[in-house]
Amino acid sequence: MKYSQWDYINFIQGKMDSEKAASFKKWMATEEGEHTFHKWVEEEWKKECNDYEDLQAVDKKESKFVYLNSSKRIEWRLWAAFISIFLIASLLLFNGREGNLPEEYKTEIKITEVLKYAPKGQKTRIKLPDGSYVYLNSESSITYLTDFSDNRTIFLKGEAFFEVKSDPLKPFTVITGPISTRALGTSFNINAYEEQLDIQVALATGKIKVSNEVNGQELLVDPGEGIDFHRHTDMMSKEKVDIQKVLNWKNGILQFEKVPFPQVIKTLERWYGVDFEVKNQKEMPQYKCSGTFEPNEYLSNVLSVLAYSVDFSYTLQGKKVILEFK
Repeated sequence: MKYSQWDYINFIQGKMDSEKAASFKKWMATEEGEHTFHKWVEEEWKKECNDYEDLQAVDKKESKFVYLNSSKRIEWRLWAAFISIFLIASLLLFNGREGNLPEEYKTEIKITEVLKYAPKGQKTRIKLPDGSYVYLNSESSITYLTDFSDNRTIFLKGEAFFEVKSDPLKPFTVITGPISTRALGTSFNINAYEEQLDIQVALATGKIKVSNEVNGQELLVDPGEGIDFHRHTDMMSKEKVDIQKVLNWKNGILQFEKVPFPQVIKTLERWYGVDFEVKNQKEMPQYKCSGTFEPNEYLSNVLSVLAYSVDFSYTLQGKKVILEFK
């Protein structure tokens, strides 16, 4: 859209409607708008200079008083017009500040926090503003700011799988406590439930860099590799991982491989959205359990298999599971 010098004057005087004013501001920030603005200033300067020269040609003897007062007035108009236009345009084109604009043209962008959460018994897929996807495991959450498309940083609690849309100019960072995982276009899993001893990062595709904010340690990770951050030592180690097993949860497969029984119970609480209560037992047994259960397996079937190994009886009462050890 083309604009005239009168449009600029109407903008400065607050006579434009808000929609046209917003469009005009965007145009002023373009190369064409900036070039046209300089042209307007030059034309205004030449016009005022011509007026000044014409007035000098008047017979000074007959209009000395008029000449003195008029010339000062024109000089003032010239400089006032130039300086005011220059300052306002500088605010628009260079500093991006709107403090001196009419109130109806002021805009305020408020950056707020966005929270996404998957409660017990549920998993969810989230599309981020930049086109990336996050798969949240049960009782997990992510937070990010509303300017995420420009600042791709996410805070994770729990477990999630990330499919990151590539943008070389804007790295994608996931922060889990003292660990930050940085990627461009890639996919990876992070397991960072607070009650677990380790934070585990596993890479499916692409490449990531995992940083330890405690001691500055950094490790590059290739597909099929993972990182363990040990909470007690604040140290990271790299190892080979079976990415299919890591992602079983995403495909609805429940799997345990030498997992302590208390952690198994916590996983079942998340997976099925239930609460466990233990009777006649001060401490949970520390048996290590292994097993794989197909998608949509009934909780009762899972408990029956575990009861055979750990030797307990159970009662289902709605969303509560009561365990009694023999």
